[in-house]
Amino acid sequence: MNRIQRTREIGYGSETRRVLTEVDKPGDDTENEKRERQDEKRTPCGPEILKTGGIDKLATAGRGASADFSFFEETIVVALQEKGLDLTHGIEQDPDRNQHPGTAKEDRDVVGDLVADQEDIGKECDKGQGERAGKGQARHDKVEEFGGGFTGLTVARETRRDNPHLKVMVLEAEDIGFGASGRNGGFSMAQFGLEPEITVLRWGEEKAKQGQAYALKGVEYVRNLIEQENLDSDYEHSGMLRIAYSDSQVKRLRKTFKLITSLAPTANYQFLECSAAQAMLNSTQVQAAILEPSVGILDPCKHVRELKRLAQNAGATLHENTKVLDINTTEHAIKVSTQNASINTKKLVIATNAWTHKIPGLKKLRNRQHPAWSHQVVTEPLTKQELKSLGNQERFSVLDNRQMFHYMRVTQCGRITIGGGNGKCQYGDAMSLWHEEKVWKKLEEHFRWLFPDLHHKKIEFKWGGPVSVNLDMAPEIGFINDERIIYSTGCLGHGVSSTQLNGRLIADLIAGNDSELSKFWIVNRKAIPTPPGSLLKYMGIKMITTVLKSIDKFEERNLVKP
Repeated sequence: MNRIQRTREIGYGSETRRVLTEVDKPGDDTENEKRERQDEKRTPCGPEILKTGGIDKLATAGRGASADFSFFEETIVVALQEKGLDLTHGIEQDPDRNQHPGTAKEDRDVVGDLVADQEDIGKECDKGQGERAGKGQARHDKVEEFGGGFTGLTVARETRRDNPHLKVMVLEAEDIGFGASGRNGGFSMAQFGLEPEITVLRWGEEKAKQGQAYALKGVEYVRNLIEQENLDSDYEHSGMLRIAYSDSQVKRLRKTFKLITSLAPTANYQFLECSAAQAMLNSTQVQAAILEPSVGILDPCKHVRELKRLAQNAGATLHENTKVLDINTTEHAIKVSTQNASINTKKLVIATNAWTHKIPGLKKLRNRQHPAWSHQVVTEPLTKQELKSLGNQERFSVLDNRQMFHYMRVTQCGRITIGGGNGKCQYGDAMSLWHEEKVWKKLEEHFRWLFPDLHHKKIEFKWGGPVSVNLDMAPEIGFINDERIIYSTGCLGHGVSSTQLNGRLIADLIAGNDSELSKFWIVNRKAIPTPPGSLLKYMGIKMITTVLKSIDKFEERNLVKP
């Protein structure tokens, strides 16, 4: 096939630079055909294994974490997915396996790539609306544009359902679902904030109860959506097991159980002593557990693609590979500048989560949250006998009770994916912790310690991605200056279900609905800003992580670990 060279700009603002790439000569294939062919060859890159054309693939998707950047004019919304990297950036195969060239080993710094082909934007804006704007001209079309991941796609769909006369446009930095919405562990969990103890300490018992009810409502929202729309999300309402390894952790787990059952219906939780816990998960390291039967698991990549389909079916138009250069606000409008055009809008929704501090033109967002990195590894498929010996016949998710916790589940194709255990942070604008060999090695060691009978199983895939963390340790949906700009941050790595309910909440704010959701206390709350500069952030994060790791070390002092 003939190939041509094309120069592409990546990054934005002062970070924008040009790279030379090879593309198919125009006319050889349609863009969709190219994408489909690339999908078959691409190194897997997300938290779930898919069977695609007989080939095992990791899902590539974007958490609530995916970041969406949404703006709209009375009816205009421009949505940008989290600033992205190459879809396979940060994903590696085990060195013992063949590596596809130009994927996991690719070392392109595409952080902050919010650029798109503005030609497509203009074409979509113009359909049935007269002459298209030329380069540099301002658009005033009544368009809503949302984007990228769980939050933005949900807002797009729900807003179209609320207001079918509005046009919704989705602008995505990379493929839909590139960020946390596709890299997460697939836990549709009922956990508000980081931990119930922290939520009660920071917000009080009443707000903690409301938060827990919101989290449970989010799980049901996702489950009902999947069932009603018959989504191919591999959803299983199988429950979650929160496990403890040591006597100290068991003691603390009992306190957590007592607290959480005071915040939510007791039927949603069950405490399991050692024998009962090990009967559910066959590991001698498990000493006790809390069973939460009212939650589920899903394939985040497949789910975000289904949300994309729903948004399109509702009338939204989607544009991937999109870049915004600047955002300026005036008394009468918000001007969003892209590579080839500008859009004047009256309202703007920003749901960029972990990338929010890098949004151009809106200084207030620089200290609303800070990205923390989580990494995962995935084993080769287990045999039927190995799966049976594992226990977990109900296929529930697993979360341990450490301060630096691990999360784990079994995929539908029989692999074990395990992540967490050692959160990493960066400072300033850097977003590059996609490859962390030491963290991946620790995850592999923990897997073999937890399941010694599976010590021979190889690790086939590994990756990482950022989640949004704030000092309040709770989600935040707020306004900037006035109600024209809405933002959403702070999903804390627990956003599979809550980000989608957040999308419904934001749709209510857009429509001006005085609903139960729009009255939830996280809306327009006064969050504690992160410290300015890198030094104070470094000192604070270092102190917190040192304390948490010290607690884990103390509680596990009598365990024999690698």
